[in-house]
Amino acid sequence: MPVYSAFLHTGLARDMVVRLKFGGEKWIAGVAASLMAEHCEELPGSGDLVVPLPLSRSRRAERGFNQSLLLARALCRRTGSRMVRALSRPADGRPHQVGLSASGRRANMPGAYRLERALPGQGRIWLLDDVATTCSSMHA
Repeated sequence: MPVYSAFLHTGLARDMVVRLKFGGEKWIAGVAASLMAEHCEELPGSGDLVVPLPLSRSRRAERGFNQSLLLARALCRRTGSRMVRALSRPADGRPHQVGLSASGRRANMPGAYRLERALPGQGRIWLLDDVATTCSSMHA
């Protein structure tokens, strides 16, 4: 499974993610999607599906929004792709990925998501997450 990233998680890109995710600055999702569309050679296009990775209900209630969902919506507006909310993440008391080691992240994620909606068998399907450190969430 290839992974595409517009930026490394350092400097201004890291600051943007932190302000979006933990500072509640939702407007950053539109700016980030514009930068992704400008700087990423391989992006979803018309006919592609973008599936944002969900948060658990408790994490969403704590934060007030799902940053991956905001990014997916903004990216789809810019690329003409279609967003599908096909996954759920049951509340299960898993710890935050932040602060876990790479092996801890991998051990934390199996079974974390459930497919709620069948996806078409043709075309590309893009899983969108705000940060890909070990890709444990995407593999789950």
